[in-house]
Amino acid sequence: MAIRVPTATDVAAKWSSITPGRAADYTKGVQSSGSAWQQGVDAAGPNYGASVQQAIADGRWQRGVAGRGGFYSTQAAVIGAPRWSTGVVAAKDRYGASMGPVLSTIGGLTLPPRQPAGSPGNMERSRIVGEALHLMKIGT
Repeated sequence: MAIRVPTATDVAAKWSSITPGRAADYTKGVQSSGSAWQQGVDAAGPNYGASVQQAIADGRWQRGVAGRGGFYSTQAAVIGAPRWSTGVVAAKDRYGASMGPVLSTIGGLTLPPRQPAGSPGNMERSRIVGEALHLMKIGT
């Protein structure tokens, strides 16, 4: 006898009507899972590179994203846009902390004087800033 299952449409409808009411469960779960998440990430480290390389070799990433541009745009507009402002406000302190070293690096530079538009001297100014930021990023 075949196993009776609901339709995918019915399952999606039930999931989308019940799950939004589980926000408190979600919050409780994520608040107590940080150390377990970190342990899992640390343990997965050795396999990560090999797995990514295998996925590239198998063409899995390309197959997974092929033809998904429209979906990406729609989801970003419908879901991402309403969350944008809240996310920016929530990230204020972290953004400031992350920008501190960048601004300090730039502020510590002495650049040659500006030259007329199109002058190679202006490109040198950009190169100096870019190199300093790169060295800051890689930690040397």
